[in-house]
This record gives sequence, structure tokens and C-alpha cells, in this order.
Amino acid sequence: MNKIFFLSLVFLTSCASYIHTPQNRMISSETQGKFLSGSLDVRLAATKQDEWAFTNNDRKKPFDGEREVYKISGLLDLGLVNRLDFIYMDYLSGSTVGIIGLKVQLLGKNRAEAKKGNFSLSLFAGFGSNEHSFDTSDNEFKNISTNVDKLNYEVEHDDIGLILGYRWADKFLQYANVYYFHEDIRGKVTTDNSVLNGASFRDSQNGLIYSTGMTYDLGANWFLKGDYSHMTSKWSSTRGSTSNAVNGGIGVYW
Repeated sequence: MNKIFFLSLVFLTSCASYIHTPQNRMISSETQGKFLSGSLDVRLAATKQDEWAFTNNDRKKPFDGEREVYKISGLLDLGLVNRLDFIYMDYLSGSTVGIIGLKVQLLGKNRAEAKKGNFSLSLFAGFGSNEHSFDTSDNEFKNISTNVDKLNYEVEHDDIGLILGYRWADKFLQYANVYYFHEDIRGKVTTDNSVLNGASFRDSQNGLIYSTGMTYDLGANWFLKGDYSHMTSKWSSTRGSTSNAVNGGIGVYW
């Protein structure tokens, strides 16, 4: 019952007049090892926040300004077979896309068998989508700088990564990874602005995430997780940006 409650808490969503891009993954390099064994963690993790603005009433430039914002998120890592896991990552913020994917371990022992000195190598591939709508009844909608009454959009996300890991001790795993991601966004604006009213818009974003992190087991069931990440990204309508973040979380094994 406690685990069900925890899952429902982590995966709640809320409205906002921003779009957030996950800045890290915090996925370890070792698979769980057997069917339905797994881990669940909750973390405070950075996202890149882009503000909707439609600068100068230009539907080809829907964003104006960005900054780093920390959000609460959760990650479920569930074993399917010896070297294959199902991954689900999502955020409390409804304006951040969730990611569903598979992790396959190519080298090394799985988590259940790994000991000091274990070197592991895994590949991850994931996808996500997010439909969102908000209007003037939403608390943060006033942050949009033009006279927009309603905004609907949909994001499609693709993700691929390489994860390396090494156990310095039986309970201490260090990992490093690199991820490439791509996002397509499309939407529609409703406003009394004659230039923008009914206008549809499209944009796309590409980025790379580099990070290194660790997991430390607190006995048989609990673990701590820490991570440092560097992200470079660019929407097609804006200049590119870079950001760095320190992220952390706590989780449970079963």
C-alpha cells in the first residue's frame, strides 16, 4: 500500500505557462536481474524552463527566456529479463514530458549479482509525449507577455543514451552517461490579437546530456543517488544554451 501511494504522489501533474525539458536521467548502468524485481526513487532534479512568449507576435518564435528550475520527479526501473529493464520517469510538473523506455545491459553483472570491481555497460532508448492546454484561468498564465487567451500544444520526445558503470565497493556504484534527445512541438494559439489568433506553430529541439553520478546502498532495500549533469540544447527558433546541475534522490529496491 505504501508503494502504491508513493507512485501516485510522484506522478501527479499540474498546469503552468512554461515548458520544461528534463536535464538529467539518473539511470544506473546495471539491470535488475530478474522479472519484476526493481527500484523506485524520488529525486529533486533540474529542468530547463522555457517561457511561452511569442516575441513580437511571431508564431515562429514561441519562446522568450529560459532558466534552470528544479522539479520533483520519480523513476521506476523494473526488471523484465536478466539483461533488460523497463524504465518510466515522470515529473510532478505537467509541463514536463515523461519518458518510457528500455535499458539493455551489454557488459557486466546485473544489480543482484554485482560486487566490487564490476564494470557495466548499458544502452537506453526511450520516448515520451505530452499534451497540454491552459488558459487565463491558470494561475501562472499571466507570465505570457502577449495577449494570449488560450494555448494548446503537444510534445513528442525521443531519447537514446549510453551508460557506463563501475563498482568501487559492493555498495557503491559510479556511473557516467551521455544522452541525445530530440523533441517536436506543435500547437495552436487563441487570442484577440489579429496576428496570432488561430495561429498554429511548430518548433523542434535537439540536445545532449552528459552526466556522472553514483548510487550508494543503505542496507538491503534503500539507496541514495547523486548526479552532476551538463546539458546543451537548442530550439530551432532560438539560440542554443548550456546548463549544469547537481541532482539527488532516495529510493527503494525490491
